[in-house]
Amino acid sequence: MKKILLAAIIVFLLLFAIFPKNPQKNEDKTVIKFSSWGSKTEYAIIKNLIAQYEEQNPNIKIEFIHVPEDYFRKLHLLYAARTAPDVVFLNNTYAPLYIKAGLLDDISDIIDQNEFFESALDCFKYDGKFYAVPRDVSNLVLYVNKNIVKNPEKIKTIDDLRFYAKKYTTDKIFGLNYEKNPLFWLYYLNVYNGGILSDDGKSVIIDSAESLKGLKLYVDMINQDKSVPHEWQMSSMTSAQMFINGKMAMYLSGRWLVPKFRETIAFDWDIIPFPQDNNSKVLTDASGWGLSASSKHKKEALDFIKFLSSENISKQFTATGLITPARKKVANSDLFLNKNAKPKNSKVFIDILKNSKSTPVNTNYTQITDETVKTVLPYFNGTKTLDETVLNPQFKEKLTKSCNNAN
Repeated sequence: MKKILLAAIIVFLLLFAIFPKNPQKNEDKTVIKFSSWGSKTEYAIIKNLIAQYEEQNPNIKIEFIHVPEDYFRKLHLLYAARTAPDVVFLNNTYAPLYIKAGLLDDISDIIDQNEFFESALDCFKYDGKFYAVPRDVSNLVLYVNKNIVKNPEKIKTIDDLRFYAKKYTTDKIFGLNYEKNPLFWLYYLNVYNGGILSDDGKSVIIDSAESLKGLKLYVDMINQDKSVPHEWQMSSMTSAQMFINGKMAMYLSGRWLVPKFRETIAFDWDIIPFPQDNNSKVLTDASGWGLSASSKHKKEALDFIKFLSSENISKQFTATGLITPARKKVANSDLFLNKNAKPKNSKVFIDILKNSKSTPVNTNYTQITDETVKTVLPYFNGTKTLDETVLNPQFKEKLTKSCNNAN
């Protein structure tokens, strides 16, 4: 009896192995792993695009790796474990690190340079080759509460900006937003042709006369004019929340907040360009899709990138208000410039690209900016002087060492 039972179990197991109880429909499909960050709005768009692609390509399954927080930390781990996605969404801040490490393939052949803004392409260019197709081009503009700022077009220069930020500051309203992230306060340095790194990313320039002038302006707006709040004055709100709640007259930020502002802001609002004095060029960042050099399905992955970066898909992203498209044709279309939807002055986003440059970065940029933030915050807060922070020789030595190791 035991022999019969044992034989029956063996037969059952063999049958189970040949005919699984829950057969996977994807067994005969090529699986392409695709990683991205993104808000709920962006996540919903991407899931819809994946469904479209899979319907058009029934032999392909897209495995979406969504990492809403600490995206690049997770991506580093995936590459280290040799389980990297085939298609990677990345930005110009991290692009040099991945390109120089040989983790991305040259995909210049699928890019028609005439179709994209040059500054967006430059964000993923190395040694004359392109390692990602840009989806969007990102620059910062001044969002203005038009119920407070009656004539925003008067703000032409950095001195105008400081004057009006102070003018509109009251005991309940701040003129402009406070930010720790260099993405934002770099604009104050850049207006004087300063920054953290030189344009080629090879030198530290945050202690230059131009950079110090911009830093001092920002700090004076916080501590002297009091038109920019200290962090402790923000009542645990973000700058975006303060602007939405009418507690901030102007807000320096990017296109990504448009969907949220359209849904939540009750007052009249629009955008104006951040001043570009001293023949400065506006800083531009970009995000795009790259191909992992380790992909085992490069042909299929490249086809998916072509789909994601197509004009049709660019239009779908643009329709949400989420991005400034890197495709010039889409950016100049009524879909993006739609005056029936806020901001009515969307053309500002693309007009400023005529005089722009990609943000200077190198392979150690995040390490450099982390050290910079840690050092400058006490200066911003008024607890330490410029000599104790930015002009401290040890700070310059650390940044220079990181910079030298990056090149």
